[in-house]
Amino acid sequence: MANPRQFFDTWAGALSPTDYNTHVLPYTRKLIASIKEKGCYVIYHATSSAGLLRLIRNTGADVIGLDWRVDIVDAWNILGYDVGVQGNLDPAKLLANKQRLVAEAGSILAKVGNRAGYIFNLGHGILPNTPVENVSLLVEYVHSHEVDAA
Repeated sequence: MANPRQFFDTWAGALSPTDYNTHVLPYTRKLIASIKEKGCYVIYHATSSAGLLRLIRNTGADVIGLDWRVDIVDAWNILGYDVGVQGNLDPAKLLANKQRLVAEAGSILAKVGNRAGYIFNLGHGILPNTPVENVSLLVEYVHSHEVDAA
């Protein structure tokens, strides 16, 4: 498949699992299926959704976006390793000093290890007043990061 599409469901995490399952999941499944019929793969990101991951796994998305409110290892254990994951870095870490930023990114990359199916990204968008040099540093760090063979 080509042509990735990312679908943000920013308020999903405000719902209980029952409400998400009843009022959101059926329509999300339908939307994702219609996108995939066009030959695209889908990244689905629902903010504050740690308590919904078992349900989100059933959306049909190829990749699940994770915010910073869930440990990436725990999330992948819930989702299963046959689905990709994206994100997990708190955007506020881009406001930290450079050493802290690199340490936080390195922690996520260490947890992921050499597991296939991970896309490094923020857990949501860049905050206002984020120093551009910190964004550049993060991109350079992630691109230069070598995964240790396990």
